[in-house]
Amino acid sequence: MEAIETIDDFTRNIKEHKIVLSFFYAGWCRPSERQFSIVEKLSSEYSEKIRFISVDADKADALCDRYNVKTLPELIFFGEGEIIEALLGFQQEAYIREYIDFLAKQAVEATQEGKK
Repeated sequence: MEAIETIDDFTRNIKEHKIVLSFFYAGWCRPSERQFSIVEKLSSEYSEKIRFISVDADKADALCDRYNVKTLPELIFFGEGEIIEALLGFQQEAYIREYIDFLAKQAVEATQEGKK
């Protein structure tokens, strides 16, 4: 999972990758700490399917403002550069995993449709 601090790096990532999970967190936030370990685990398992990036909210005010991040932790899923879904607050691993599987399946189906 790549740590992002600038708008340019963030924009590059969401445009270069078909699906991106961006994880906004803060080191002082206990739910963020718990979420971080789950997202890290999932990033190693799903690195072939989607891109994972992390944003320390204390170091990236401009990004938080741009995406209206008010609750930590926050997971924002992007597809082809556009927001698909934002999940506010701590999320259970099973739910995140289910959502990633759903998005990955959608991406595969869209690719197959494009080849017909």
